[in-house]
Amino acid sequence: MRYWIGGAAMALLMVIPALAADKETPAATKTRTERLKVKVTVDWKNLFLRDCLAELVSAMDDAGLGKIELKNGTGVSFNSRMTFSAKDKPIEEVLEGLLKTNDLGYEIISKKGDKTDGGLMIKKK
Repeated sequence: MRYWIGGAAMALLMVIPALAADKETPAATKTRTERLKVKVTVDWKNLFLRDCLAELVSAMDDAGLGKIELKNGTGVSFNSRMTFSAKDKPIEEVLEGLLKTNDLGYEIISKKGDKTDGGLMIKKK
C-alpha cells in the first residue's frame, strides 16, 4: 500500500511541472499568434544573420506589434553569412527557411518578468 501511495505522489510531482510549462506568457502568445504571422518579402545575399533577423524584427515593429529581443544559443553566431529569398511569406516561414540552411532553429522565449519574454532564441537543432 505504501508503495502505491509513493508511486502516485511521484507521478503527481512529475505531471504538475509539465502542466505549468505548457502555459505561455501573453508576450510569447502574441509573438506566436501575431508577430510571426506578419508577411514579408526578402532577398538576402551574403548578409549577416544578425542583419537578416533585425530586418524581420523591424517588420514586426512596422506592423505595430512592437519589437522583440533576439538571443543566440550556444554555438550560434550572428556573424554567419546567409543567402535567402522569399516573397510575401509569414515571418515564421522565412525564419524556418533561413535557419534550416545552417542547421539552426528558433523557439519563442516565455519567461514572465524577463526582458526577453516574447522574444526569439536562435539555437542549433
